[in-house]
Amino acid sequence: MRSLPFVLPLLSQCESPSVLPVVWRFVALTVLSGFIVSTTPRTSAAQTIRVAAAPTIRIGDDDAESALLSDVVGATRLPGGRVLIANRGDQALLLFDDTGRLLQKSGRKGQGPGEVPFLLAMHRCGSSIYLVDSERVQEFSLEVQYRRLFRFGGEASYRQACNASGQFVHMGWEREREMRTGVFRSNVNFWISEASDARGIPLGAFPGSERWGQTGTNGKLVGTRPMLLGREPRIAISERAAYIATGDSLSLLTFDLKGTRQPPLRAPSAPVPAEAADMDLEIEREVAFLPAGARDREAKNLRAIPRPRMLPATRALLVDETGLVWVQSYPRARMPTVIWTVFRPDGSVASRVALPTTLDVLEIGRGYLLGTIRDADTDLPEVRLYPVSR
Repeated sequence: MRSLPFVLPLLSQCESPSVLPVVWRFVALTVLSGFIVSTTPRTSAAQTIRVAAAPTIRIGDDDAESALLSDVVGATRLPGGRVLIANRGDQALLLFDDTGRLLQKSGRKGQGPGEVPFLLAMHRCGSSIYLVDSERVQEFSLEVQYRRLFRFGGEASYRQACNASGQFVHMGWEREREMRTGVFRSNVNFWISEASDARGIPLGAFPGSERWGQTGTNGKLVGTRPMLLGREPRIAISERAAYIATGDSLSLLTFDLKGTRQPPLRAPSAPVPAEAADMDLEIEREVAFLPAGARDREAKNLRAIPRPRMLPATRALLVDETGLVWVQSYPRARMPTVIWTVFRPDGSVASRVALPTTLDVLEIGRGYLLGTIRDADTDLPEVRLYPVSR
């Protein structure tokens, strides 16, 4: 991938000229070779994060034996450099060696132990792998050996994240009585738990997904779905804290692992208007996994959903292996890169990193970054591993 300059993408994301002095005071610009740029605020100790321009592993590219990915929902790097990918398809778990060569397939479709009816998420939690499907959770070892099947205890979990100790942070569903036709957003519960512990530690109720209530031919509510370009909370958990990004601003709600509210992680951000091109890009992302014959039909349905006036402030949230908290500003359709703000646990900003808009980051280790990029010609996802130096 060719090198991309950092200065213009950063300026282009600042919609108001009044924001520029804040940005220039806050960020020391450093342009690196490759598409990823790390910058460090002058008010804190320097920490440069460099990500190599070229990946060392590519899985799913056209020339490889492993060109069989369809809808990747997770990936993790295992001991010895192996890469485990969770992929919606006939086999949910695909194991590759450190060169990208396919070693093993497992987790076939089905309802039995070790089988997956419909894969929703994969979580790497220390020495365990958890697969979440539409009804249950299954635990596997790092050798991809089946261990057990269970369900998250207590309230139904809409989204989860975990730390290396096997503690989960959860986001709940909206309540049925609060569902509406058209655009709505209600508060939902957030909590911490052990894997199958029904007790949990409540964090509180905060704004959930911005949703679209769909109506049937009789005009009555038949279901809801996340709004296109809507504010969508993301969650993450480290060995010391749980984090919630509501999408309203570049400010993360922070809690210790006993559930006590802590000072937020916060950085300057400016509202960004949502444009037609942003909506077009989001529709393309939504229909990319559908069979070719269904894409046009679904795209037409999605265009009936109104475009929000402003983009969400954030899109993705991850904690890396060192405990740094990475939050992605919402990507713009016309921009080749998007800014990730990297927080230290004490709330200071360690770096700002520009990554390609098309890269969906799945995992950040001490010395690597795993993500997916969809091939523009084949429309198939490709998992890539990039070396990271600090």
